[in-house]
Amino acid sequence: MFMQGTYISNFFYCSQLSLADISVACITEMLAEQPYSDVIKANKPVSDLIDRVKALPNIKAWIESRPVTQF
Repeated sequence: MFMQGTYISNFFYCSQLSLADISVACITEMLAEQPYSDVIKANKPVSDLIDRVKALPNIKAWIESRPVTQF
């Protein structure tokens, strides 16, 4: 239901962050840097999920302080 255009919640599992949300956000963000960037950006629910996960305080702090690597 999350992906059918009608948001029932902000995350895959009810209204709570789960490993599924983090995994999808991480994997799709990596794909967005590849030739699939247009597909990811065009999918509003997935783009919004990536933004929500990256905006969480602990994840945001980790992203800002992590070392820059090839991956």
